[in-house]
Amino acid sequence: MSILPAWIDSLQALQLYHDKKIKKILLSGGSGFVNFQDWKESGLIAKVLLKSGVPEDDIILENGSRNTYENASLSKGILKGNKYGQRFLLITSAFHATFVDVF
Repeated sequence: MSILPAWIDSLQALQLYHDKKIKKILLSGGSGFVNFQDWKESGLIAKVLLKSGVPEDDIILENGSRNTYENASLSKGILKGNKYGQRFLLITSAFHATFVDVF
């Protein structure tokens, strides 16, 4: 599993959060590993955000997905409830942007 793009996206989100441009950060990414189901990408990145001063209440986790399509689909379900408002900023890679149609 390569999480480098996720780390870069997370750094962009962290900067926007500290600049008060966004209020919450949704991290999407479970485990694509058969043997390491406890390695949740979003959970690993959340630890970095917490150490960088983002309060736990401002981090939303989607950690059930196993692939990019499920990332998008499960994230949509989290956001659809209108609990977090109606405006969202998607930070992703060019490759993963092809899945935006799910939204």
